[in-house]
This record gives sequence, structure tokens and C-alpha cells, in this order.
Amino acid sequence: MIVRPATSADAASLAELLAQLGYRVDLEQIQGRLAAFTRELHQILIAEDDESGRALGCIAFGCYEFLRLEGRCLHIDALVVRQESRGRGWAKAWCNGPKSLRASTAASRSSC
Repeated sequence: MIVRPATSADAASLAELLAQLGYRVDLEQIQGRLAAFTRELHQILIAEDDESGRALGCIAFGCYEFLRLEGRCLHIDALVVRQESRGRGWAKAWCNGPKSLRASTAASRSSC
């Protein structure tokens, strides 16, 4: 599995994955949201199969400042693993690895 930042070329895969969560979004909506979401301290990562290149899942997250907490906090906006790829621990690995998500965000933007 390869994990990489989402690009505009991933819009169709993201729409398909979000549909598995029950969200009905069209390609134009995803393209617009993708452009807006990846600004500032937000990122969308795609997990894809090494061999086929098919999107297996995605995670959208960002860093936010909260009134009640000191410093920035990482917030997961969406996390989905393709239905037939579930049960292999990928979502758990992403949720248990917030430091790697923060590092990924910090690599291209100010730190979280």
C-alpha cells in the first residue's frame, strides 16, 4: 500500500469512497472541496494498492486551534477504507499514528 497526498486527479475515487459512508457528492463538488480543503493546515491522504493503483481508502484531517485547549489539535474530518478492504487494520493504524499525520502536515505547512 502506498499513502500519498490526494490530488485533483483523485476526485472520482474520493467521491466513490465518500459514497460508501453515505455521502452523496458529485465530481464537481469534490474538486471544489479538494482545492479548498488542502489549503492552510489541512490535508487529504489517499491509500492505494501498490499494484493496481486503486484507491483503498482516504483520510482528511487538519490542525485547528480550540478555545478550550492550548496549542493546535489534529482533527480527522473523514476516514474511510473501501468496503472490500476493511478489516486489515488500516484505519486503526491511521488513528493510532497521529504523530505521522502531524509530521505529514508539517512537511508542507507550518507545524500542527
